[in-house]
Amino acid sequence: MPIYKYLSLMLAALWLHAGFASAEKPTLILGGPPWPPYLDEDQIHRGLATEIVESAFNKAGYPVQIKILPWPRLLRAAEFKEVDVMIGLWWTLEREEVFVFSSPYYVNVIGFAAPTESTFKPARLSDLTNARIGVRQGARFWSPFDFSTSLNKITVNTTESALNMTAVGRLDLTVEDVRILHNLINHDDRLSEHLKILPLPLVYRPLHMGVRRNLDNAETIVADFNAALAELLQSGWVATIYRRYGIAESPLDILTRTPPSMADE
Repeated sequence: MPIYKYLSLMLAALWLHAGFASAEKPTLILGGPPWPPYLDEDQIHRGLATEIVESAFNKAGYPVQIKILPWPRLLRAAEFKEVDVMIGLWWTLEREEVFVFSSPYYVNVIGFAAPTESTFKPARLSDLTNARIGVRQGARFWSPFDFSTSLNKITVNTTESALNMTAVGRLDLTVEDVRILHNLINHDDRLSEHLKILPLPLVYRPLHMGVRRNLDNAETIVADFNAALAELLQSGWVATIYRRYGIAESPLDILTRTPPSMADE
């Protein structure tokens, strides 16, 4: 056989093999809203959550593309099948109908910032009844809190706006993930002087990846992700990612030792 024909057949075989391999593991479009430090277009790995989820999919053999979009655009993109995977989701019954949830890879601590001089120490959800609470537009933290009609929740455009209003006394509390609160307060001298984080969190929320249910083989994709995530946790790779963001102990430990929160009532 002439050498050029042999080489042509070899190239054709390699091309077909690559085609079959890519067909086995489709490219997934991963999406999430801007949510530093978890999803952050300005960071080299685009945030803690993005890095963990992308690492697990890479381990499982799935090529990925990442879109960080405002939440309303992200939901529309998922509805029109332009996004396959939500990088970070807290479980709700409504979301369970739309997405297949992965095992958790992080646990968010949801808490409150208050004025430094405040003596307010809420111990349960009902203690918040008379407080003016700043809530980021579109945020959902915990159903009993989100849908309570007895709480005075004031919607603001951003968590930064809520913190500024809390610092000058226009709000009593700002609710948000505690790591986000710390980052915002610690990087602003005025906020760090006038605000503190209350010691008792509102609730702990395991963070998951979610694959839209109407994607072919969604259950298989999640199973592959979970297996890869377990390997990355076992190998210490996820712990390495945590440390990159200043987290010394695994947030997942919270799931086994269940520290107190206002959700305990």
